[in-house]
Amino acid sequence: MVVVLGKTVILSWIIVFHLLQEKRILAFSQTYKSLSQNLFDEILKRFDELKIKPLYNKGAMTIAYNKGICFGYSYENCESSRGLTEINLLVLDELCLAPADILAITAPCLRGNFTPIIRFGTSPRQGSVWNKWLIDNMATSNIEVFTAKMSDNTFLSKESLELSMNAITDEKMRLQEIEGEILSDYDESCILYANDFPKSFVDNSANYPLKIGIDGSGQGRDKSVICIRKGNKIISITKYDKLDPFDCSTAIKLILLKNKFTTDDVYEINIDMGYGERLFCGLK
Repeated sequence: MVVVLGKTVILSWIIVFHLLQEKRILAFSQTYKSLSQNLFDEILKRFDELKIKPLYNKGAMTIAYNKGICFGYSYENCESSRGLTEINLLVLDELCLAPADILAITAPCLRGNFTPIIRFGTSPRQGSVWNKWLIDNMATSNIEVFTAKMSDNTFLSKESLELSMNAITDEKMRLQEIEGEILSDYDESCILYANDFPKSFVDNSANYPLKIGIDGSGQGRDKSVICIRKGNKIISITKYDKLDPFDCSTAIKLILLKNKFTTDDVYEINIDMGYGERLFCGLK
């Protein structure tokens, strides 16, 4: 039997397991209220289920068991975590709501003679800095990602699921919240599917030539995008508010240079012909 829980519940179990091993943990939620009423509340529930009594200091926002201790902070005051050290486990609940520099702030806290562990839970958020980070790292296998959709949660009642299904009418929001799909920041389509995307990624870029795709903004109602790839590896996706067709070749050369390629490495360029012949002429 497979039992699927919510991400905060799963993170609470991870924290409890490490506390029982007397590890030092740094845990974040989006606000102080969500930290105390959601994440820390779930941690205490796990201890109740195990019939173990931890030491909870609500003022300092810490939960301790023997020599193990979990320090709780919110993204509102993440700078206050500076100075902590020898943290074995970093937990980031609702990563999509975290500031862009959260890893830069917390990485020094994970110093010590051990291999630090980072675990996070998040709902996909198109346009979030962490949405792009997640896509990039899934493509390079730097992180292991487990996904689920709302209907997979075996603790939800049929009525609760139907309420969410009926309340969320926006298609993009439905894909994110209900289906658990990760949306591209560059278009309106879903590029990663929770059920279909493999948990491991085999980079085949060494076997394929460099190709470029260009989608112009037409009359300027959307973005112009230049995508460079080798096989199934995206080398670069760059978007522009405005990109003159005759400036496009310069932009491509700069992107190639940044990624240590030259124009001689390019096998083909695919152009959305809706952009017109001016772009083609500019790239000749």
